[in-house]
Parts: sequence; structure tokens; C-alpha cells
Amino acid sequence: VLKPGAFSSQRHWHDGEDEFLVMLTGEAVLIEDDGRHTMRAGDIAQQAGLINANNRWCNVDWLTMESTARPGIHVLGDATLSAPLMPKSGHMANQHAKVAAAAIIELMSGRNPSESPMMANTCYSFVDDKNVVHVASVHAYDAKDKTMKVVPGSGGLSSGPTELEGNYGNAWARNIWSDMLG
Repeated sequence: VLKPGAFSSQRHWHDGEDEFLVMLTGEAVLIEDDGRHTMRAGDIAQQAGLINANNRWCNVDWLTMESTARPGIHVLGDATLSAPLMPKSGHMANQHAKVAAAAIIELMSGRNPSESPMMANTCYSFVDDKNVVHVASVHAYDAKDKTMKVVPGSGGLSSGPTELEGNYGNAWARNIWSDMLG
């Protein structure tokens, strides 16, 4: 994480490999042979022509997570225009990735992707050093509206902060990190 005014490294190059910078918020200045270039969070989606919702988000085909602006490019997480009542969270981005991966495998095998993907989300929030609350939801594909919708009666909120929820939250975090980061 870079603080304002900091730099990530001295100017350098690589032979036979690329370097990737993930920018969540703010802007950075890239210095190349032809000068300084200001980069902003979200620029990659804008420059790739993927943003086609409210001049800010990427619409996707929820069966494959492919961009509706540029099929063949899969968009995940916060860059997507969320489906109704779908949260923007790391867990949901993980679910997006699983739907995309399954669809890519099917398409590469000459088969159609699932016509009924489902996604689940859980978000834990510590209210102090031990006690936690959570919110959860389950989303299913609605073929008529071509979007994900909350499954009626699924998910919900914890009844209140508890230490047991804190244990669940810590276990959930270890599992999701292992799932995403290996």
C-alpha cells in the first residue's frame, strides 16, 4: 500500500516478464520514455471499452461474467454493475470468479455454460475485538430478466453481535483467503 507522495520502485525494466500494479483507489503517475502518464483506478476498464453502465460500471452476462460491451473479456468484482441487491464484497468477487471459470471451461469444451448459476455472499463485521455480526445472501440467475436476484428467504442478518460469530468470521476469513490466494 502506497501512501500519498510515495513511489513503488525506481524506474526499471524486465526482459521476458510483465509487471502488474493493482490500483484500488486514487491515482498514480507512471514515468515512461515518452513522459509521465497519470493512471486512475478503473482506467483499465475505461481504456478497454468495457464501461457501459452509468459511465462507471461494466455490464456483464451473468451466465459467463463476460462484458456485454466486449464479449470474451470477463469482468469480476467491483467493476461490475451489481445485480439487484447484490453486495460489492471480496466474497462476491470470489463467486463471480467461480462462475466465470466454470463458464470458460464449458465454452472451451464446446459446451454451453450453466443456465442457472448461483452465488452466495457472507460479510462479517467486528463491532469490537471479539464480537461480530454478519449479513448473508444467496443469488440465483433469473433468465427472464437476465440478471442475478436474491433467492427469497435466503440469507439475512445475525441476531446481534456475539463472540461465536467472531469465531465463525475468523474461520470464514481463513477459508476465503485460502480459496482466493492458495
